[in-house]
Amino acid sequence: MWNTLGNFDFQDSEVADIGLHGADLVIRFSAAQVHRSAEAGGGAAYLQSVELICMGAWDVQQEAACLGRLSNGVLRVNGLHCDRLPVPWEVLDPVELVLTFANGAACHARAVGVALKPVGEPRFVEWLTC
Repeated sequence: MWNTLGNFDFQDSEVADIGLHGADLVIRFSAAQVHRSAEAGGGAAYLQSVELICMGAWDVQQEAACLGRLSNGVLRVNGLHCDRLPVPWEVLDPVELVLTFANGAACHARAVGVALKPVGEPRFVEWLTC
């Protein structure tokens, strides 16, 4: 397992793909805004290739246009609002996820647990050009 790379922030992160894989809702970020730990270089940056996995997802409501930049995201664990999630992170408690995209689309899900992890070797970039 990795050391903590920093704290993930939903706002301004970019979703590349979202969908059910078996019983899990998997959200793949092409760029995840992360406030880096001192060990990872400090400051805000974008971590490429990150997955948020809602394990044992149910009550999934996903609009067709759920791609691109997030304007907001809320994750509740056991009813408690979680800001800035550590990367990597995993919890096996009831969760509720609500994502709001810059294009107005929304996604909502409940799950029995959640994991947030880099895919492959963690890579940071300071800014994105579109």
